[in-house]
Amino acid sequence: MKSLYYLTAKLGRVTAKWFCLILMLIPVLVTTPTSSVFAGPSIKLTNVCPYGDANCVASGTVSGVNYADYCAACYIQVDEVWWTKPTLAQPCSPINSDGTFSCDITTGGCDLYATAVVAHLMPKSIQPTICFPCQAPPQNTGAVASATKYRPYPRMFAFSGYKWRVKKAPDCKLGPGKNFFSDASSDVWVNGQGLHLRIRKGAADKWYSSEVVLQQSLGYGTYIFHTNSRVDIIDPIMVLGLFTWDSRADYPHREMDIEFARWGNSSEPTNAQFVLQPCSQCPGCGNNCSRFRVDLTNQNKYLTLYMIWTPGSVEFRAYKGQYWENPPDSALIHKWIRTGADVPTPGKENVRFNFWLFNGTPPTNGQDAEMIIENFVFRPLCSP
Repeated sequence: MKSLYYLTAKLGRVTAKWFCLILMLIPVLVTTPTSSVFAGPSIKLTNVCPYGDANCVASGTVSGVNYADYCAACYIQVDEVWWTKPTLAQPCSPINSDGTFSCDITTGGCDLYATAVVAHLMPKSIQPTICFPCQAPPQNTGAVASATKYRPYPRMFAFSGYKWRVKKAPDCKLGPGKNFFSDASSDVWVNGQGLHLRIRKGAADKWYSSEVVLQQSLGYGTYIFHTNSRVDIIDPIMVLGLFTWDSRADYPHREMDIEFARWGNSSEPTNAQFVLQPCSQCPGCGNNCSRFRVDLTNQNKYLTLYMIWTPGSVEFRAYKGQYWENPPDSALIHKWIRTGADVPTPGKENVRFNFWLFNGTPPTNGQDAEMIIENFVFRPLCSP
């Protein structure tokens, strides 16, 4: 019996010894690089230059594959569309023997204003998608891994309780209308009156527009905008837009617009519109556009604008005056409701405000202009 006791104790010590040894080995097993055995294929973007860098080479690392058999297909997003990089002739960058790769993402055009960089790990035997450009993020069915890095616009600010970014493109024309965009504090700023947006003539007869983008998606609900400017008398070339936009192409970018514009036609009797995309030019979009006229005075220049987005429906309203709750019917200028398959479901849309020049053409009166968005309010759709 005594011998059995000692044998059991010894076995227990041996078992404990092996158990402790296994515990000691676990960190080694976890931290030891074993990508070729345990980990699947991966790709990382380790270095992407800041927004506006005119000489940017993105770099990254790859693991879990035979480097000689794979390459990195890189793309950049500029002005809401995607482009193959470094060139169409070289759509896939080689992977070095140490698992690193590099890709020149500023090979022309407006590349320095790319807001996103994507790298797909592709077998060399598969031709990657060529974007020249692509309206949606490129989809490579043969990719075994992917990585994305975002390059936000450099200037951010707070307005109406939300965070916004300012579009910047002072050296290269971007949409809408192929304009130069300034993020200068003299062109986009917030004070007690609200958010100010300017169209301004700079040096060498160069005109600048302005645009700001909400940094989150809000989805279904009631969007309320208060304007504090003579939107009815802006130059025929100028456009003031209050709208939603999703950089992805589905539901035509989830674009729903409130716009004040005459699209270059000084004799156009209407000066405002509600639009549900797709719509190339309003009028002319059938049921997806509704034009109307706004008449204000210097003493009464306030507008309250509603966009009520619910499943399968979007309703627009324009009221003369400033209201927070239940505007009176007597103040209603125009109302329009659109239902059906064209009404988008929520995605990654953002509210945006822009003040820009139609086709990038200088205003007919040759004068700078300023618009004020006094408030923005969002009320989410309540669930039953």
